[in-house]
Amino acid sequence: MITSLRAVKKAGKHAQLAISYSLTERKMGGPVFTGYYVNKAKILEQMGADSIAIKDMAGLIAPDDRLYTDYGTEKAVKVPLQLHTHYSSGMASMSCLKAIEAGVDGIDTCVAPFALRSSHPAIEPILVALEGTDRDTGLDLAQILKVGDYLESIAPKYLQFMNQTTLSVIDAGVLVHQIPGGMISNLVAQLKQSNALNRIKKYTRKCRGSEKSWGTLPW
Repeated sequence: MITSLRAVKKAGKHAQLAISYSLTERKMGGPVFTGYYVNKAKILEQMGADSIAIKDMAGLIAPDDRLYTDYGTEKAVKVPLQLHTHYSSGMASMSCLKAIEAGVDGIDTCVAPFALRSSHPAIEPILVALEGTDRDTGLDLAQILKVGDYLESIAPKYLQFMNQTTLSVIDAGVLVHQIPGGMISNLVAQLKQSNALNRIKKYTRKCRGSEKSWGTLPW
């Protein structure tokens, strides 16, 4: 990792290092992760990271997560911090706004047609929510809407790849089974190819059964 970082820096590029976010309980804290992420961030900063990403693959991070205090308000590190979270559980938009209020420097979003579900929160409502505040992005909403319209015009041919296994746009079960957004979308695609999409419910139920042992999944 250090070798790669040095190569990026030598090329004059921006080196962003990431910390993968996970939980052993419903929210941040407890004996396993208290202080763990902050210490990791400090190590990455000492290695020479130009910025640090909090990578929440499964969309588990809550609006009142301790990371916003440790990383945002207290500024445990001096380099910019970016929050990468998925919409899987439905908490992403709320968590992004709270992270912004706490001082996080950037968030990952998607244009509306490709947002939500196992993707990222939509950029459009966040832009409007920040408009007129000290965190106003200055981005042109009208232009972003044009991008969304274009994507809608070409999206129909990709509908077969969407996760349409449930009516709900979110998977509240991810708060228990903790399957990352990228993994669940690939799993759905593979099950479709095998004509076995009906088995996804059995799999996620099996994962939910491990709730008593947070972070331990029956792979």
